[in-house]
Amino acid sequence: DLHSFPTRRSSDLEQSERLSFFTLARESFTGVSGALICGVMIGSFYALGPVYATLVGLEVSRVSTFMASAIVAAMLLAWPLGLVCDRFDRRRVMFWVAVTAGTAAVSVGILGAERMWLLTLLVGLFTGLSATLYPIAVAITNDRMESNRIVAASATLLLSYGVGSVIGPIVMAEIGRASCRERV
Repeated sequence: DLHSFPTRRSSDLEQSERLSFFTLARESFTGVSGALICGVMIGSFYALGPVYATLVGLEVSRVSTFMASAIVAAMLLAWPLGLVCDRFDRRRVMFWVAVTAGTAAVSVGILGAERMWLLTLLVGLFTGLSATLYPIAVAITNDRMESNRIVAASATLLLSYGVGSVIGPIVMAEIGRASCRERV
């Protein structure tokens, strides 16, 4: 019986305003740029990670381990980094998380293919840290928003993340192609 379900008229719901990308960037540049950078990093990894693993000679079973290490690391690092963000300035935490993740990514390119354990560790560190950038960006943005603007801000942050996850693999693939040409 459909009449037993509670109903709510749309006029009873609180209306939230829309926030454009540029409006939100003016109000929380760190949040918007953090979401964008997270999209670039995570999008690039999930699109190009298996390609990299194959190019360095990993067998299919090892490619699976390579990718799984990223997911496990993201799950393991989310909670402790959330606690760190609750105790310290979130912008500084975001900065150091991004720098450390970037360092891990560069290290994968330089050292990672030599030993599987090192590759797994560095990839886990990179993706585990990169995956925390988005929730940190959301927290930073929400700290600056009134409650009726949080939903609109979240939609704009998702858009920023999405743009980064589309742009990232394209740009990183071109950077990879250019670096391969230089080595030849």
